[in-house]
Amino acid sequence: LPPPLNVPIVTHTSKASTEVKPLYDESAILTRSKVQSPPRFLLSSLEQREKVDYGALVQELGGEHIDLDYFTTKCTHLVVGKASRTEKYLGACAAGKWVLHKSYLEACRAASRFVEEEPHEWGVAVGGAEIHPLEAAPRRWRLKLAGQYKESDSNCGAFQGWRVLLFAERNKTSGLKRLLEAGGARVIPTSKLTASALREITHAFINMNHFPKQALSLEQLVHEGVHCLKPDYIAEYLSKGAGISLEGSYIPEVKPLL
Repeated sequence: LPPPLNVPIVTHTSKASTEVKPLYDESAILTRSKVQSPPRFLLSSLEQREKVDYGALVQELGGEHIDLDYFTTKCTHLVVGKASRTEKYLGACAAGKWVLHKSYLEACRAASRFVEEEPHEWGVAVGGAEIHPLEAAPRRWRLKLAGQYKESDSNCGAFQGWRVLLFAERNKTSGLKRLLEAGGARVIPTSKLTASALREITHAFINMNHFPKQALSLEQLVHEGVHCLKPDYIAEYLSKGAGISLEGSYIPEVKPLL
């Protein structure tokens, strides 16, 4: 059956309770706009007692604790107990936020003020020890994205320039969308996909069990130069950056069409 979008097959070769005075270096905090004050903290991968304790500490020091189960770009800092492929951790990497060890808040407690972040940042080597790529990702992306945030107030991040289609499980779509948008990608609603919009798509993250085969074909995506990828590529890209093969992450169904 002809695809309902009636998109012509055209090959594209490329796409493109003491008063506390926080000590802050505004040039060190990378956000989409000017430095937000007070600093806003998300917490993740911590025990419940730690979340309560650290949330109260942040507020005592004059900061804001954002008590959410998902990532938001409103935060300036994320404090995590371990490096993991959670939405908060990956979202903070994609947005170039500070991602810090628990030691940061303990140092703040001892000093009764917010202290310098960098010694407590995930990705800082200690004693020359080798760092796992996932642990190194926050610092690498924060530094890499510094120039973007100095030059632009919007659409910055690890996925800048990406125009994305998502075909995934319903319970995963919202988290993937937030993660991609945190990194500056534009996620196009599949319900509003037009022929002209399809020609602007750069990436499609596809679980074939949720791909609308009656409305769209893989052939169309391939001929429009869209990278048809496994959803896991997002986390791999943030962890390894240029070290990951794009073509190696294509879904198996699309490889015979290349």
